[in-house]
Amino acid sequence: MYLNSRLKQARIEKNLTQKQLAELLSKEGCNISHATISNWELNISRPDIDTLAIICKVLEKDGNYFFDFKNNDTSSLLEKIDLTGFTNEEIELIKKYIDFIKSQRKDI
Repeated sequence: MYLNSRLKQARIEKNLTQKQLAELLSKEGCNISHATISNWELNISRPDIDTLAIICKVLEKDGNYFFDFKNNDTSSLLEKIDLTGFTNEEIELIKKYIDFIKSQRKDI
């Protein structure tokens, strides 16, 4: 499970600070502090299933996004890349480029 790194990546893709994400979650009915978000991202604790459903809504991610079922997918590779400062559009272009390169490889 890679919930902690995927949560951080999704938050950064939305250009949100931990405090901003906590505020958005609070507006949706979760009384969450930025310290709690930090604990999730540091893998100290994890959100409960109801909170995870709200996180998915706020960050516009499918629940499967937060769990690594494939070792060779583009999302796993992107976890290793520092995407800080990239816009959502640029991140999508990077994903498409990675998928294109993978499709061109003959050994797959």
